[in-house]
Amino acid sequence: MCPKVTIIVVTYNSENCIGGLLEDLLKTKYDNFEVVIVDNNSVDRTKAIIRKLVNHRIKVYFNDRNYGYAGAIIRVWPKNSKYVVILNPDVRIPDDKWLIKFIRILENNKNIGAAQPILIKLDGDIWSAGGRLDILGYPHGVYNIESTKTTYSTFFASGAFLIIRNEAYIKVGGFYPNYFLYYDETDLCWRFWKAGYKVVVVPHIIAIHMGGASVKTLREKDLLIMYLSERNRLVILYRNYSIRETGFLLLSVLILTGSIVKMLVLKRYEYVAVKTRALIDALIMMKHTNRSKAPNTSLLKVGIIINISLIHIINDLWEDFKELIARIPRH
Repeated sequence: MCPKVTIIVVTYNSENCIGGLLEDLLKTKYDNFEVVIVDNNSVDRTKAIIRKLVNHRIKVYFNDRNYGYAGAIIRVWPKNSKYVVILNPDVRIPDDKWLIKFIRILENNKNIGAAQPILIKLDGDIWSAGGRLDILGYPHGVYNIESTKTTYSTFFASGAFLIIRNEAYIKVGGFYPNYFLYYDETDLCWRFWKAGYKVVVVPHIIAIHMGGASVKTLREKDLLIMYLSERNRLVILYRNYSIRETGFLLLSVLILTGSIVKMLVLKRYEYVAVKTRALIDALIMMKHTNRSKAPNTSLLKVGIIINISLIHIINDLWEDFKELIARIPRH
């Protein structure tokens, strides 16, 4: 019998895209799967749309508020499914055999904790082909895969389309619920690597990602991304670096503090407020956050994280310092 798979879709104001994804899912050629939609208290027509789609294969849960990405997923996480697929509502899957292909790879490679397909934009350009993390916690996407058809390793997989081995998920402690958005899947994938699992990209499975279904205006998106990215970047380093690697976290805090000072001198007060709040909230979260349950193995030894030269970092800080000095009024 085919292993049971639960497909979780988190919606929030997703009226323009959720119908298309569900059409694709119901065409999926796989015998043993269910779809769970969890709505984060949408205020558009999303609730009305998904209520009409409930059937023997689709279950729907309505949250009383927006719990964020991981927070919503945790609330409906299945105990008895061997694999769990996480999908953004703005993903389209043209290949109806996508799940068969994923399960075949995962069943034959027990050391894979999570996997993603190649995600492309509507114009055909690559949206995500995996990603790496540098020593300061900044993500770097993989976009140049040429014509490879072979499954390859990646430091983290995209949370827009992610299939997870449930046994591995439970072993490493599951999603950390307090990121809200951004870095949720990166944290999870980091802990997969630390626990001895691999995270991979399967290039012969391709899906389309529209992007940004949960954030309406560009201004709101810019400020939200800035706040969550800066805050969560520091938290993920705290949670996953070993004690010996804490210096990289301290350096990241220093760089963010320098960025706040720079924005203050440039009189970009909105950015000062967002970055300052991100720094303070990150420190508060660290105080109340336990480090990850996965074995505390240095990722620098594994060689997955991009090794950024400290000379390059110091040079960037020096250039910022000179720019600030040049802007100080002289009497």
